[in-house]
Amino acid sequence: MYGGQSWVRNGTQIPFQVCNHYLRIADFTKARDLSDSSILSAKDIPGNITIYQQGAFWVDEKNVYVVGESANDEPWLSRHGTTYTAGTVFPYSLESEEWDSEPAVQPNSGSEVTDSFCCGAFEYNAAYGRAYFLSGINGAGARRLYPDTVPGYVSPAGGAIFGNGNLFTFDTANFRWTNVATDTQLTTTGTEGGQFVYLPGIEAEKGGVAVIFGGQRRDTQDMESMRKVLVYNSATSTFYGQGTTSDGDFPKGRMQFCAVAASAPDNSSHNIFMYAGESPDATPTAYSDMRILSVPSFRWLKLDVDSPAKKALGCTLVGGKYMFTYGGVSAGWER
Repeated sequence: MYGGQSWVRNGTQIPFQVCNHYLRIADFTKARDLSDSSILSAKDIPGNITIYQQGAFWVDEKNVYVVGESANDEPWLSRHGTTYTAGTVFPYSLESEEWDSEPAVQPNSGSEVTDSFCCGAFEYNAAYGRAYFLSGINGAGARRLYPDTVPGYVSPAGGAIFGNGNLFTFDTANFRWTNVATDTQLTTTGTEGGQFVYLPGIEAEKGGVAVIFGGQRRDTQDMESMRKVLVYNSATSTFYGQGTTSDGDFPKGRMQFCAVAASAPDNSSHNIFMYAGESPDATPTAYSDMRILSVPSFRWLKLDVDSPAKKALGCTLVGGKYMFTYGGVSAGWER
């Protein structure tokens, strides 16, 4: 668990936003009592590494990778004052436990990665060795001048924040970006807070199939409907829209939720578990429901579980059968 932010009160009316300068590690390599606080350890992130939020974060057999995102100050600015170019990747070695930074190789053709992308949907295909980031914005930084004011966002140098409609792909073997325009009839330009989920049972060296859903459109502020999802085949680099059905009510459109996927042993079916999130235009508080999108039927099911309301949280699959959630807040940012 990397970076992000905490909300604290220090005699202020509005909670104050502070950076988390830690890499937190949850150890599930052996049976543990979940009430044991030693499960979670924290390692300080060096001052020459930028602390980001709402970008891309993934792990392979050798490294943790951090890239993109928005910062709580000028874009790409570390605590030591060093600036980094867009597309810079920050790897953390699992063996040496040391951080590094390296500008990734820009695409051989097409547009370069010129802004610090933020707030889109990202995923990592471990078998294929590729990380993906879709939509979102060219997010930069945020600055708070006084404790009782909301953050003021800092635009990228020389331009305003705008929606991104492209698919960024990062090849971990070649350390190279690919920046590909998408079909705008299927994808949106600037959807924030959605999820990009690979179906683990069919990940392969030549690609795999992912489902992208949820989020809020930057241009209209509308929530993406859960009645339709986007399916991406990375082997052929193609998207298609897929309608969904539901046993009962459809999930409400939302952003800032989390999702994981699990596949049947024979890979004949897959379940995508969606938990929590928010709809800023509908409610000031977070959702607490948990839903399953069953594939290939693309049918929504509602689980009868007692879950705490959360938004802006993270989750991951542990041991192929447990969803581990972390972070998040339960109410409006001003509360």
